[in-house]
Amino acid sequence: MTQAPLIRSAGAPIVMLLLKLILLAIVMILGFAAVFIGGMVTFVSEALVPGIGLIAVGLVVGVGSLRILLRLNRAFQDQHLEAVLADPQQIRARWQDRRGEVILAPRGVFIGRSYYPFAASYQRLAEFSFDVETGQLFVAFDSIAPPPNHRPTLTLEVPADARRSVAAFADDLQPDKPPSDG
Repeated sequence: MTQAPLIRSAGAPIVMLLLKLILLAIVMILGFAAVFIGGMVTFVSEALVPGIGLIAVGLVVGVGSLRILLRLNRAFQDQHLEAVLADPQQIRARWQDRRGEVILAPRGVFIGRSYYPFAASYQRLAEFSFDVETGQLFVAFDSIAPPPNHRPTLTLEVPADARRSVAAFADDLQPDKPPSDG
């Protein structure tokens, strides 16, 4: 099963969103750097007004861009959840968990409002294993984050009524097996 058509269908808006996120991250870093520089200017020299001004501007820019980043990230997650909910055929399994409703779809796992994509610019599905007997679902990702956070994982308890669907989905995700002789 390939996820490429799902990712390409939303390609341009997602690329623009990622560019906005990168730009805002740079602006946020510059804002907090201004706070640091303003603090240094204030404590090392007698220039209190420029130092306090840099601190104030840096705080406004840093905190403001952080808030916008968080809002854009939430919009990105909501956009994917709405797309899956609009096309019920994408939903392979659905159940309630202590963290909220879990939705399993070819594009990723949704837990409550959180979205864990299988194929994104910042992470890829590395392992998807399911034990039908115990109902343990283990999902691991390869991420662009530096070690030790480069391999985020999810462990979920699948209720008995959703196990058949999850097992079928897990089989679909496995690479093609060589034909057996028997």
